[in-house]
Amino acid sequence: MQFLTKTFLGNTLAQWALALVIGLFVFGLLQLLAWLLRRRLRKFADQPLPDPSVLIRNLLAHTNGLFFAWLAFFVAQRSLTLSETARVVIDTITITVILLQAGSWAVQVVEYLVARRQIAKDGELNYRKGSINAILLITKITIWTIVILLVLENIPGVHVTTLIASLGVAGIALGLALNKVLGDLFASLTISIDEPFVEGDAISVGEFSGVVEHVGLKSTRVRSGTGEQLIFSNSDLLDSRIRNFKRMEKRMVVFTINITYQTHYKKLQKIPELIREAIETQPQVAFERAHFKAYGPSSLIFEVAYTIQTADFNVYMDLQQKINLEIFHSFQEAGIDFAYPTQTIRLDNKEEK
Repeated sequence: MQFLTKTFLGNTLAQWALALVIGLFVFGLLQLLAWLLRRRLRKFADQPLPDPSVLIRNLLAHTNGLFFAWLAFFVAQRSLTLSETARVVIDTITITVILLQAGSWAVQVVEYLVARRQIAKDGELNYRKGSINAILLITKITIWTIVILLVLENIPGVHVTTLIASLGVAGIALGLALNKVLGDLFASLTISIDEPFVEGDAISVGEFSGVVEHVGLKSTRVRSGTGEQLIFSNSDLLDSRIRNFKRMEKRMVVFTINITYQTHYKKLQKIPELIREAIETQPQVAFERAHFKAYGPSSLIFEVAYTIQTADFNVYMDLQQKINLEIFHSFQEAGIDFAYPTQTIRLDNKEEK
C-alpha cells in the first residue's frame, strides 16, 4: 500500500481516496433522502392545489442533480489540503450554485402562493389570465436580478456598487425609451392586485362597453355588444372612469313618460297610481316612485323609478318591456294620450292701420 503515500497536488492518494469516498457517501445520502421524500409524497399524489405537498413535489422536481453533486464535492474537498486560490474558487462556485438553486426554489414558492391565492378567490387556476402572468413575470425578474447581483457580489474583484451605478444610468435611459410600455406593464400589475374588473365582467369605459375577454401585460381586450373587439392600453384604463356592471347587486331603473297637455286634471292625478300598479305586477321588481316632474316644451313629464333584484341585463330588458306594455294598456283604457314633439303655429292677420 506504499502507493497510497504518494503525493498528488499536495495530498496523498489515500487522502484523495478518502475524499472520493466522502463525496460518494454524501451524494448518495442526499439522493436517498430525496428518494425517500418523493416516496412519502406518493400518498398525496392526488392532492390538488393548494395542498402543501404540491409545493414540496415542485421543489424536489426543480432540484438539480448537479446541486447535490457539487454539495458532495464541497464536503469532500474539505478533507484535502488545497491552495488558497483553489479554496477561493471552490467557495465562490459553491455559493453561486447555492444561490442559483435558491432562486429556482424561490420561483416555485412564488408560483405556488400565486396559484393558491387564485384558487382561493376564483375556485380555479387559469394561467392564461394576464393578472397571473404579470405577477409571475415581475416576481421572476426581481428574484433572478437579486440572485445575479448576489452572485456577482461573491466574485472577488467585482464591484457590484459600481456596476449598479452604471446599470442605473442605463436603466434611466431605457426607462425613458420604454416609458409607455413599462407604464402599461405596471398598470397590468395594478389591475391584477386591485382588481377593478376581471375577465368575464361587463364594463363601460366612456362611450364604449362590453365584456372583458383578456387582461394582458400591455392591453386589455373587451368584446362589445355589437361583436367587435375593443382594445385598451392598461394605463389608459386606469386613468379612465370604469363602470363594472357585473358587480351590481341590483339595478335601479329611471325613465320618463310624456303626456299631452290636453289631458284632464283628474286623469293626471291617476297616472302615478296606474304606473305603480303596472310595475308591482312584475316579479323581482320593487316600485320606488312616480311623480309629475316638470312641464316640457310639448308635454307633461312624469319620472318613474324602480329597482330590479338582479343585475342581469336581459332580465332587465324583459321586465322593462312588460312594464311598458302594461303602462300602455292602462293608459289606453283610461283615455290618457302619450305626447310626441309638436309645435303650434299661430298666424295673426292684423290689418295695418
